[in-house]
Amino acid sequence: MISSRVAVASLLYPLAASAVNLTIGATGGTPASPLAYGLIFEDINNSGDGGIYAELIQNRAFQNVTLPPWTGVNGADLTLNNATGLSAELPNYVTVSGGNGTGDIGLVNPGYYGIDVKPQTYTGQFWARGDYNGNFTVTLLSNLTSEVFTTTTVPGPSTADQWTQFNFTLNPPAAAPNSNNSFSVTFDPSQAPNGSLDFNLLSLFPPTYNNRPNGLRSDIMTILGDQPPSFLRFPGGNNLEGISIPNRFAWNETIGPLEHRRGHTGAWGYTNTDGLGLDEYLDWCIDLDMEPILAIFAGHSLDGTVTPEADFQQWVDDALNELEYILGDTSTQYGALRAQYGHPDPWKVHYVELGNEETLSGGDASYKAYRFPMLYSAISQAYPDLQIIATADDFDLPDGVIYDNHIYSIPDRLVDDFSIYNASNSTNPTLLGETSAIAPNGPPNEPDYNFTTPMQPWATWIGSVAESIYFIGAERFGNGIIGATYAPILQNLNKFEWTPDLVGFAADPAQDLQSTSYYSIQLLSSKRFTQTRPITTEDQPNPAYWVAGDNTDTGAKYLKLAVYNATENVTFSTSFTGLAEGTAANLNVLTAPDPYSENTPGNPNQVITTVTPLTADANGAFSFELPALSVAVLETADKDGQFGVQGGFGGYGGCAGGGMRASYNWTEWVATGNEGNGC
Repeated sequence: MISSRVAVASLLYPLAASAVNLTIGATGGTPASPLAYGLIFEDINNSGDGGIYAELIQNRAFQNVTLPPWTGVNGADLTLNNATGLSAELPNYVTVSGGNGTGDIGLVNPGYYGIDVKPQTYTGQFWARGDYNGNFTVTLLSNLTSEVFTTTTVPGPSTADQWTQFNFTLNPPAAAPNSNNSFSVTFDPSQAPNGSLDFNLLSLFPPTYNNRPNGLRSDIMTILGDQPPSFLRFPGGNNLEGISIPNRFAWNETIGPLEHRRGHTGAWGYTNTDGLGLDEYLDWCIDLDMEPILAIFAGHSLDGTVTPEADFQQWVDDALNELEYILGDTSTQYGALRAQYGHPDPWKVHYVELGNEETLSGGDASYKAYRFPMLYSAISQAYPDLQIIATADDFDLPDGVIYDNHIYSIPDRLVDDFSIYNASNSTNPTLLGETSAIAPNGPPNEPDYNFTTPMQPWATWIGSVAESIYFIGAERFGNGIIGATYAPILQNLNKFEWTPDLVGFAADPAQDLQSTSYYSIQLLSSKRFTQTRPITTEDQPNPAYWVAGDNTDTGAKYLKLAVYNATENVTFSTSFTGLAEGTAANLNVLTAPDPYSENTPGNPNQVITTVTPLTADANGAFSFELPALSVAVLETADKDGQFGVQGGFGGYGGCAGGGMRASYNWTEWVATGNEGNGC
């Protein structure tokens, strides 16, 4: 998580602005990337386990080789054991015994900082072993009052010589007053000759997005889907590399039944159950209509371990096996395995990234010398239509390979980089794979963030405006930038390692929190054009910044704007060449009370949204003002007289907009006349 592109820094002083006059052409420009805006996900901030992965039970299979947060019910003793576990992958289990001599005993779990209880159907399972002829009781109850919100009886028996799976549902009749609740499983020890039973893989799910088994939280998915995103880069991020090679994201250990998913210690210091695995990521792409950008392990971990060249073929083979699992038909070994796990049809993946930030942690020389070349050669030969992404650009990249650039910085630096991509190499385009303003502006001698001072706890409005300017600059040169995403996207408000983040959440969906940057990116992403258009002006960017384009599918025209360091309102006169007098438009403007406005749990939305109707004059022009620190989109009505109707941009299965094929090669795309001259 660091920028590898160097820019000349400048301190941006507030300026008075005269009127800005923009004339937007009707032809020319560049086809805009259909990916445009998307998401990057890795399990950081308990964003997977305890987050978007809807499992409610923390430490459900004792993969972190500890008992907490489980505790005993009615004086029961809990003992962690690993003799003849549920599976080779899940060897650890808990033995429940003892008790105070009266009533049922069992174990109780508070979830990931609470469990939300609502009148809906919860589905669950647990595995038990031991000679037992009685019933089990499964309950959701309050941690504060012990009130029982719902309970169900699960019939036995279980046996001493094998594990038995028990499935159940819970249907609370009413909502709990808060999320400070727990889940328990109990049994009658008098019906167990030994007075004890073994348990493992105790699981509970609320209804999930699109009702997928082992699925994702509906509230978080809905928030992310409302951006709207066109791609998902996964599974990281640092979590792809892992804190060590054994703790990498091992794709083949994240597929199949949960009882055969080993889990691993994630890069951010907590156990990943790997319930959110390769198939679940690809389902996520289908559900939110996103193009997958699959990151593949490249033989290097965060502890600096690099696989020697003589041993590197194992990771080439591993990558090819993963791609066969995703793309192969059922006649192949791994395609057949995918079908066995419920996906007979191949997934649709067009982008593959080789590693993540591979030039850091001692990986630079080996990545350029043999790790990237070996992976690139093998994958390109086996799958020539795949678009390959590299994590470095300062070496001899083959034409068409995309470079993934990451920048975490201060607002002034992001604004200063507005025009950095005007000389982008069209044969090696860029993905802005991780971007955010993570700290406030400093003194003039500190023009960038150096990761030695604390990151700010929340996104600030000045940072959100600066990010918007950086993204607007990227959109101006669509022939060189395939897409952009904020990072990280999710934060468990009770347990996190990195701030600021795009969306915060807790056990209670009512506490979901969209940052100021969420709203600024949502405005830019929801107003898509398929073709940039040239702008004629005598004005220079600063304090105002702009990009213009058309959606050739809908007929709508757009002008995206941001004002950063002005001392007064900026007046705009903008004309669209050929636009008829009387054409209706909406001016969508985002502002906030002050530069350091933050969306926090106590003040969940400081962003002010205004929509002003405008009408084109005889010259096809619109006149309006924007205040300092604002983000705006001027949008004309489409060919049907409507606003906000989107079309022609990418999603799962292919990028249809902007003239791109579903599975395109960048060099071929440029060669067919789609490259423009910027705008």
